[in-house]
Amino acid sequence: MPSKHDRFLVISAPVTAKVPVPPVVLSRRGLLVAAAVCATTTVVRAGPALPSLTQNGRSFVFLEPMPQAPDVLLERLDGRRVPLVSKRDRRPVLINFWASWCPPCRHEIPFLQSLFDPRDASQPRLLPISVDRGGRRAVELFLGAHGVTSLPIYLDPEGTIGRSHHSGDGTYPLLLRWMPLSYVMTGDGRVVGYFPGVIDWRGRNARAFFDAVRAS
Repeated sequence: MPSKHDRFLVISAPVTAKVPVPPVVLSRRGLLVAAAVCATTTVVRAGPALPSLTQNGRSFVFLEPMPQAPDVLLERLDGRRVPLVSKRDRRPVLINFWASWCPPCRHEIPFLQSLFDPRDASQPRLLPISVDRGGRRAVELFLGAHGVTSLPIYLDPEGTIGRSHHSGDGTYPLLLRWMPLSYVMTGDGRVVGYFPGVIDWRGRNARAFFDAVRAS
């Protein structure tokens, strides 16, 4: 569960990315599910040589110029540590921040599980990162309850990879403004942008988007 200091916007319904509203405060006593975006407005448009990506009334938000992802190690559920930016695997990267206490995340996880196929080199490198404060045990209980068996889940209980947008570091490239939240990164570690809320990455438009990122 989020602590009283956590502030995320949980998106469960179609919204546009041009309607600024105050962020929603989530406490241990419950979740307020909002169908809006946070107060900071970002221009939503296609980046250079990259197509736009829209689904369920929401649009991919491009970061310009593309910031470089941090040089950090991710902790996998099995305890193994892997680099966020791989020197060997240069496929585009899909980073999905989620939590077991986030109702929309429960809806999105099956999409990610059906997308993941380690034998398909045409797919993006998939990094589902849990921000559950309870760490490994809380995540294992959630995955077991929802039949998630094939995803390579990563843990970030202290918020060292995905940082709250209230952290005071507005230049950090992987800020958590929404939940769930998906960042897309080039193979060499440039953060292309993010998609707020639930998205089914299996569609034709999403695949075309990753093909363009791979070629950029």
